[in-house]
Amino acid sequence: MVTSASRQITNECFEEAARNCAITMDEEQRRIVLAPPHELLHVVAGPGSGKTRVLALRVLKLIFVDAIRPHEIMATTFTRRAANELRSRIQDWGLHLWEQLRTEGTALPDIGSIRLGTLDSLVQEALRTIGREYRNLVVIEDYALRLLLQRNPQLRADTIEKIQEVAWLIQSPFRDAHKALLEFRSRVYQYLVNRDKLSDQARRAIELVDQLLHKHHIVDHDLINWQFYCLLCNDKITDDLRKLRYLLVDEYQDTNPLQEAIYLEIGRRCVVNGGGMLVVGDDDQALYRFRGATVEVFERFPEATECRFGKRAQSYCLSTNYRSRQPIVAFANQFIQLDDGYKEARVTGKPPIRANRAEHLPPVLTLSAGEKSALAEQVAELVARLHDPGLSLNGQPLRIDQLGEIAILTYSPRELSTNGRPRFPWHLRQALERRGIPVYNPRGQPLHTIEPVAALCGLLLHVIDPDNQLVQQSVKAQDVLKILQQWRRQASQRIEQDHNLRQALQQLARPRANSVHQELPTIRIVYQLLRWVPELVQTVDGLTYLELVTRAVTQAAAVSPWAGKFAPSEESSKREILFGVLVPIARGWLDLDEELLETLPGDRVNILSIHQSKGLEFPVVIVDLDTGPWGFPNDGKEEHRLEDQLGPHSALGELPRPGRDRAFDDLIRRYYVAFTRAKELLVLLPGRQKSVPNGWTRDGRCHASTLFKDVLNWSGQ
Repeated sequence: MVTSASRQITNECFEEAARNCAITMDEEQRRIVLAPPHELLHVVAGPGSGKTRVLALRVLKLIFVDAIRPHEIMATTFTRRAANELRSRIQDWGLHLWEQLRTEGTALPDIGSIRLGTLDSLVQEALRTIGREYRNLVVIEDYALRLLLQRNPQLRADTIEKIQEVAWLIQSPFRDAHKALLEFRSRVYQYLVNRDKLSDQARRAIELVDQLLHKHHIVDHDLINWQFYCLLCNDKITDDLRKLRYLLVDEYQDTNPLQEAIYLEIGRRCVVNGGGMLVVGDDDQALYRFRGATVEVFERFPEATECRFGKRAQSYCLSTNYRSRQPIVAFANQFIQLDDGYKEARVTGKPPIRANRAEHLPPVLTLSAGEKSALAEQVAELVARLHDPGLSLNGQPLRIDQLGEIAILTYSPRELSTNGRPRFPWHLRQALERRGIPVYNPRGQPLHTIEPVAALCGLLLHVIDPDNQLVQQSVKAQDVLKILQQWRRQASQRIEQDHNLRQALQQLARPRANSVHQELPTIRIVYQLLRWVPELVQTVDGLTYLELVTRAVTQAAAVSPWAGKFAPSEESSKREILFGVLVPIARGWLDLDEELLETLPGDRVNILSIHQSKGLEFPVVIVDLDTGPWGFPNDGKEEHRLEDQLGPHSALGELPRPGRDRAFDDLIRRYYVAFTRAKELLVLLPGRQKSVPNGWTRDGRCHASTLFKDVLNWSGQ
């Protein structure tokens, strides 16, 4: 039997098969999908322009037309959700195309053997096949790293504060010394910094962190990526990696220089093997500079390939938007072109996005109530009307069947300020819930204040410290002690009402004499206690919070085995669970990231940060244009200062645009992403302050009349 890869299938045959399967391509998409396999492609893909379609069809064209075997293809995505979507699309379309293209005796290619996932997951998978020392890798996050650092006497806070490159980072009220050091170390790895240019103190601190990781046989994502890059450069990789022929990279605009170096080295091998490379992204949607990503990596890709491969990548644009109605696209274009200073930051020659959808109604709306509480009431009324009975906007009817089809996007979804004052998302929740409209805002409140989380943590406290002596004697920080006492009180309310719970806690905390030495995994105790905190397993947000708590347990166990198991007779076990799991949760060390928000409930209105909305789309999007104090930068933010500090001594290089300009650029990108999430209706909530989304440009001029000239004010009628 021969495989389909041995047949001579032309581009024309592939296109015909796609049409027969109702898989269409516009001319822009077609040029990219059908390009020769050895061509290096730099794809600038506007929002809603079908880049997932292009990636899937490009992979299938490489397999069916160019005879590249599936296991010779690697494709990386930014999130697991995107990887799952791309894999599903490739497998579904691949089966239908094969039915059209096969002849007698052909076999379906093993599409499942494509290397597809996030870069972190693919690196871990590759390392585990390289050598025994990598097979049992435990990859930790900042949570576990902070636990390690705070226990090391050589990395005390007062020592870190003396490191000149790090000291300024500690000035932020949201960052302690250990967190500042870890952020600085992360950038040193991500930017491939020449460490000879660092001070002796900074170099020594990074070496101490790496030694701690080595001692505990663990790694973090930055270290594991750097190790993989070193192995790649020294050709200490497996044959299947050496034989790769094609690399595809999604969301390349959110790549850091270390990841860029990995991609270019893999791409070089693909070129040597007769294949090529495709990167796709959008400089206007680069959001993750604060995590070390630099949009300049995407913009310089053609020059980087010319320098590395001796062959310049060809740039293509996907500019037809299939997601949004015409008024939304027109407003997004108006916004992105408003600030003349931003033009220099964009990919040269980039066209505006074009709406494929012809509907010119409804228009973009704005609400203009005064105080935040009044504006929240107006938003809630609009949401209620959209859901039932629906609205008629300039004669265009619009009704939303599921509340989950509505997203309210804001700079920050936090419902309370640091001093406990209600913020706009809090007012929104109150106004919506008064109308019987449920809300999904998983990042609205600190984790330790969520009632079921507090109850679960309180029950765990009753297990490890039934008499409250350990907490009272060993927890010195009064703010933490107050939270732990509140948890205990909330758990006690449940204990008083349930005899079975009291018995279960007694058996766990004080087992029978013949089982004194019994050890139970901490994670098992957590799952046993869930019987009395059912809220954490019955809802999407509950499951999200539970994932955070279990993550704290597993991360603490990676640093200290005693944190991962409870032995009633071992004081060290109780202390490790207290200070490795419960105290960090009380201190707010855990935060939701996008990977934990893969599923949104369909029966609740979503309140999300703009970062959370990246990669998503909603029929109705309501954007809060109030940025707080960050809407009109006077200087670069911390991420821009780090770039300026480390860039000249690293693979990042010295960036041509000043930090203040990059801060303005990033704000424009953030709100451009927000506006382009909308499919049917975009609603704007203008703020009162001088800010970028309210029409102010970096030269200090206000262009609100231009930006909002075609926007319709909705007064509730």
